Amino acid sequence: MVLNNGETPWTASEKVGDLLVTCPEPLRKFQPEQKYFLWDETRLSPLLLENAKGESAFIFRFEQASGGEEVIGSFRDFKRALSGKRKTFLERAVIA
Repeated sequence: MVLNNGETPWTASEKVGDLLVTCPEPLRKFQPEQKYFLWDETRLSPLLLENAKGESAFIFRFEQASGGEEVIGSFRDFKRALSGKRKTFLERAVIA
């Protein structure tokens, strides 16, 4: 999994084999044929994030917040969505 939250959109191939050094022909059958999952934060629409319920969406909303009220609101939504031990861990991590 690749999480990109840089200002520049991710442009590398999503195929792992494309990112490896080319090897001799007899060894190519051993090259991986996998793709990785890409979360490119720069390409996520605010509307999509606003309606998403997953924890990743809350984190991306928090990171994309443009001002204090948005930051506080996204943190409150995230905190409300968590429960039990996970909520306690988040509170400790943020307060620390």
